[in-house]
Amino acid sequence: MKFFDKNRIEQSSIIKKEKKHTVLLVDDELGNLRFLQGLLEVDYNILLANDGQEALELINKHPNPEKINLIITDQRMPRMTGIELLKEIINITPNSLRIILTGFSDIDAIIDAINEGKVYKFLTKPIEPKDLEITVKRALEAYELSQKNNLLVNELKELNSSLEVKVEERTSQLLGLNNVLTSLNESLKGMTEMIVHDLKNPLSNVLIFSDHIINKDLEPQRNKDLAKLIKKSGNKMFKMIDSLLDISSIEQGRIDLKLEKVNSVQIVEQIITDFKEISKKKEISINFQYDSEELEILVDTFRLNQIMENIISNAIKFSELGKSITVGLYKQEKDIVFMIKDQGPGLTEEDKNKLFQKFANLSATPTGGEHSSRVGLSIAKSLVEAMSGKIWCESEIGNGSSFFFSIPASND
Repeated sequence: MKFFDKNRIEQSSIIKKEKKHTVLLVDDELGNLRFLQGLLEVDYNILLANDGQEALELINKHPNPEKINLIITDQRMPRMTGIELLKEIINITPNSLRIILTGFSDIDAIIDAINEGKVYKFLTKPIEPKDLEITVKRALEAYELSQKNNLLVNELKELNSSLEVKVEERTSQLLGLNNVLTSLNESLKGMTEMIVHDLKNPLSNVLIFSDHIINKDLEPQRNKDLAKLIKKSGNKMFKMIDSLLDISSIEQGRIDLKLEKVNSVQIVEQIITDFKEISKKKEISINFQYDSEELEILVDTFRLNQIMENIISNAIKFSELGKSITVGLYKQEKDIVFMIKDQGPGLTEEDKNKLFQKFANLSATPTGGEHSSRVGLSIAKSLVEAMSGKIWCESEIGNGSSFFFSIPASND
């Protein structure tokens, strides 16, 4: 049966381009086959078969039947109908899409067998060339989508096949991630609480003292005293913010070190002098011991001061009234070693394990009601390591704590 109206087919020039899909055309009428070929060969690689048996042989001999993306076959053919052909090749080309061309008299049979042949669509004769072009285009779009879905399914199958082997490893990783998230949450909570606690009081003082100056007619000396208190509160807030910025800079690797050769004895003597007023309030004496006047190191002086201040201030905070602190300085091989030893309560093994972590909650508490930011030792550790040094602690419950850090000595 002729099912194309030749007068309705528009002839188009053949443009050379890369053809992605392969279409197998099957029809026992050579004229119809040639019309189908002429309509589709511009855009697709075309294979031709003159009946179902010939199509079956062609598919079986094809080096890769899966490369046949679409099969368009007439239903009424000698030896083998279109539906019979499609049933035969289901296992050979399971992913190929299938279109049946049929007359009205065959529609009931097609509908009954459509699932058995996995038919994508059937078109009734006479067939409009434009309708066929659109149907083929949509079919191949569906084929591409199906291939992507199959790829995803295969990937999921591969993952699933190895899941039992990897489940313990994955569980361990998830537990580790949970611990990290828990730790991060605790750190963020600790940081938030610390910021609120440390900034709220000095900020309140600034507001209160400012109100006194603004709203009350005070003596000049009283105004001066209040201004000093405002400055003191402002400095406290500034140091707190500065510590947080230090943490951020350290974690992002943005520490700007200005190294210079200095005499470490002179620096430590000045730091101890700066702490005299603070230590005097708790009647704590600071003793300084060193084995040479010439202990030179290559160091960032500002950062060295920051390290020493963090450790010494902690020693004062955790020491009882009337105790003493010993600061030591000595050369050990190629390093200059700094020691700060207190007579505080000492540290548990658990405390020592988390001593240099940010916002670590330790069992020991400041003896004079001082506030501990819980970031000083973490900053000290990062700064020491940034200057190629090491930091550690030796402590026993009831016997105080000794903090050590080493910085490479100057080779000159």
